Amino acid sequence: FLIILMPFIVLVVVGLSQNSVDFSTLLDVRSDVSWTQGFMDLINVLYWNFSGIDSASTSAGEVVNPSVNYVRGLMACVLLTTLTYFVPLFAAAAVNKPDFTEWHDTSFATIAKEQAGPWLMNWIAVAGIIGNAGMHIAEMFEDSWQLHGMAEVGLVPSVFKYRHPRFKTPWACLTLQVAIICCLEAFNFKVILCIDNFFSVMSVLLEVCAFLYFRFKRPELQTPYRVPLSNLAVTAMSVPIFVMGLMVAIAGLVYTRESLIINSAFLVFGVLFSIYMLRCGHSTYIPRSPQTREAVNEESSSMLGVVNNEAPFQSSSSLGVEGGGARLNDNRREAAAALLQPEEKKANGAFLFSDGDLDDENAGQGRPSAESSSRYPHLQQT
Repeated sequence: FLIILMPFIVLVVVGLSQNSVDFSTLLDVRSDVSWTQGFMDLINVLYWNFSGIDSASTSAGEVVNPSVNYVRGLMACVLLTTLTYFVPLFAAAAVNKPDFTEWHDTSFATIAKEQAGPWLMNWIAVAGIIGNAGMHIAEMFEDSWQLHGMAEVGLVPSVFKYRHPRFKTPWACLTLQVAIICCLEAFNFKVILCIDNFFSVMSVLLEVCAFLYFRFKRPELQTPYRVPLSNLAVTAMSVPIFVMGLMVAIAGLVYTRESLIINSAFLVFGVLFSIYMLRCGHSTYIPRSPQTREAVNEESSSMLGVVNNEAPFQSSSSLGVEGGGARLNDNRREAAAALLQPEEKKANGAFLFSDGDLDDENAGQGRPSAESSSRYPHLQQT
């Protein structure tokens, strides 16, 4: 935070306090750019600045209580992203030094130099390097593991499922991404932006279609989070998403001749390749039917190492613990507590305890200690 966001806060404070401010410049419009070109640039840049939030689902398995923490994280992300762009640009345009008609892709550093001095320019340059590196690493992480998962179920060639023998990283997927990045370096930023936005927004529209399908066709399915709105409200909420998504897709497709050729070619290739993998016997992928609440609870009980009356002691290897007995590590206890409702655990006669939750007197009988009963009352055996 101090390295990446703080220089922009300093730019706002120093710029507004040490320079003359004219808020009327906020309403000025450039006369050398057509409305059509300017609107397409705005749509592409805005979508690119806010895209990638759906990529957080790739690491959902590493998140405790995702139905709560994901909602909070996404709300905070959208708010911080909006403030990060809007507030510094608002202040810089009000000061208008240098003139906003001279701004370009790397103008934040120039604005900082003109309004505060070289020290802030260098700080913003360093923040830009670290921020871009972070986004690049996060994107590589998300894309490589998605491709790796597709390879494991046969949706792409099996070569992409190999991991590094020591670091366990999907090196084949990473190599492909580096090769694609090297090829894109031949184009300018606007073409790269159009290519990235086109395929990103197409995937988002596909996700929204899947959401609406299961919301209407399979409303009984168990999901980590359910939008607390009626079907009519959900449909109305999806309309602007489709409108803006189609606008971004069209803008990215026809923006330049290069983007039109590349986006069209790879879109056709992707469709034909997926048909080839699924229909011609080269895929081992079997679509898994979304589960109902009862099926999720039953599977969770077996996979998370829930100890029940019929099997009071399971092997330590299956439970991921040391020393055997009915002791679960913290990760498994938290995961089970998050997935299984108290009523369902009571119905199954199940209890979950971690190291230290079984005292010497009750350890042989698999009963909780007094301390454990007070700490985890909803995990007690009934």
